[in-house]
Amino acid sequence: MDNQKHLVAEGTFAGLWVRTAKVLRNGGYTSRQKVATDVSSRKLQAYVSISDYGRKLQEEVLRWLSAPR
Repeated sequence: MDNQKHLVAEGTFAGLWVRTAKVLRNGGYTSRQKVATDVSSRKLQAYVSISDYGRKLQEEVLRWLSAPR
């Protein structure tokens, strides 16, 4: 079995783990800017904002937002 994370190759959530991108899409996020705005205003935080969005996904999103585009 392949235990590696599969990353989104292109589109709005390129560079994120497929599972993380799905959770964000299901939460209504359609752009990197909206994710960044909600993270900075603390509307998007682990275990509070959207279903299945926990500490590890939060850490991944923070790394993704700080990475150069």
